[in-house]
Amino acid sequence: MHQMWRYYKQYRESLQPIMEELNADWMKVHVAGEIAPDGDVELAEGAHESFVLPTCQKCGGILKTDVVFFGDNIPRDVYDLCADKLEDCTGLLVLGSSLTVMSGYRFAWYAKLEGKPVFIVNIGPTRADSFADMKVSAPVTEVVTKM
Repeated sequence: MHQMWRYYKQYRESLQPIMEELNADWMKVHVAGEIAPDGDVELAEGAHESFVLPTCQKCGGILKTDVVFFGDNIPRDVYDLCADKLEDCTGLLVLGSSLTVMSGYRFAWYAKLEGKPVFIVNIGPTRADSFADMKVSAPVTEVVTKM
């Protein structure tokens, strides 16, 4: 995760115990139900309002996860690295993504254009299902732990 006004790397693993401590009873009270294909869980109206978010351990500021959000672009250095790896690979394995946005979908499409097999593991449908060589509809953890 990184602080929104300046970059400081803080790992999720270090934040998990803090979130659990700040929200000791929250999961028991608010989470009941199955995980949706996109990884979400249905919450009661307003349940999120009582969840306490951790702050930056360095400055106390707001944290932003280090992921590409809908509408954002992949950082150029990350894109270049992925493109290089895609050139060198023999196939592409997609884990837990609907590939809805172009930032992820383009790599599956490029792999297919290059004649490389595309394998997908995701709970629900993906944008690349029509050209994937294999699709397993299951939670990623169930599949990966058996590999």
